[in-house]
Amino acid sequence: MNALSTDMYAQLEEAFDELAKDLDNVYAVVLTGSSTVNKKGKTVNSFVAGADISEMATKTCAEGKLFGNESHRVCWKIENFKRPVIAAINGFCLGGGCELAMSCDIRLLPRTLPSVSLKLVWASPRAAAAPSVWLAS
Repeated sequence: MNALSTDMYAQLEEAFDELAKDLDNVYAVVLTGSSTVNKKGKTVNSFVAGADISEMATKTCAEGKLFGNESHRVCWKIENFKRPVIAAINGFCLGGGCELAMSCDIRLLPRTLPSVSLKLVWASPRAAAAPSVWLAS
């Protein structure tokens, strides 16, 4: 369900570092999630389902702080990217997913997204600085 792990943050950071090297050919960046099929055979969409709890459960307090710092570093990189970054929120957007979405310049959501996800978006400390949420028709 697109959980944010140490590896996922490293991949995001690497991707933005690579894009930054070729800004002449980058006009915008779109971040979106993927679909998975659950045990009942139902397709479930997820932008980011939050932190990878199975990974977090094994961390010491110091490792948890490093993970948080890594999260903030990647979000800062997205916030300060030299091109517009769009969060195409296509499903669950929870916890760290809200933080990631709030780091983007624009957030697009389908009108069919459950309202609980819309309410959770505003729990991010970045929400005050990033108030634009557009509902797609």
